[in-house]
Amino acid sequence: MITKEGVAHMLDCYWGDKEPSPVYAVLIKAGGTVTADDTMKSHKGWEEITDYDEKTRPLINFGKSKDGSINNSENTNIVTINKDSTIIGGLVISTSPIKGGTDGLCLSGGPAKKERFMEYGDTFEIKYNMTHKSG
Repeated sequence: MITKEGVAHMLDCYWGDKEPSPVYAVLIKAGGTVTADDTMKSHKGWEEITDYDEKTRPLINFGKSKDGSINNSENTNIVTINKDSTIIGGLVISTSPIKGGTDGLCLSGGPAKKERFMEYGDTFEIKYNMTHKSG
């Protein structure tokens, strides 16, 4: 799901006068739902997970797009969980690296293919795939 502010940011960067921003992974708790109206300041359907060792949100480096899809499969990120019973349910893409912060833009997000139950010391590899669907 690409949010409304995500669409505006892409249009501003491609056809407007803005430079593209680096993007960061925001892990979200199980049961979270991302909507088109979500922003980093206002999102009732999901809650960020900050229970990992890394000081900032992981920077996402996408590869080249192919057949209407783009991903970070050649440049994945790994975080180390630092709290028992953490259930990862999805991912949001933001322009802010600050864990738990409300600055920056909420560009897109969605559920994981499968929720992941994590314990203290477990590592989680972040893979993100974005696909355009016509219609």
